[in-house]
Amino acid sequence: TNPKQQVVVKREQSVRVKIDRPGIIATANGTAMQDGKVGDFIKVKMQITKDSQRVIFAKVLEDGTMEPVF
Repeated sequence: TNPKQQVVVKREQSVRVKIDRPGIIATANGTAMQDGKVGDFIKVKMQITKDSQRVIFAKVLEDGTMEPVF
């Protein structure tokens, strides 16, 4: 089967959000709010502080990590 058709991230799964740009590489943990296949854009809940959360959109990558959309 085509890996792009398989769900690689499931709702409520812990995910790694990764920014990889020239001069900066940063990672953070989040929680997927939807199932996602490779290339899908899904909502990810980020825990900013103990009492603060933020929802971002991120692209599902082949290795199961997420790339935030700016």
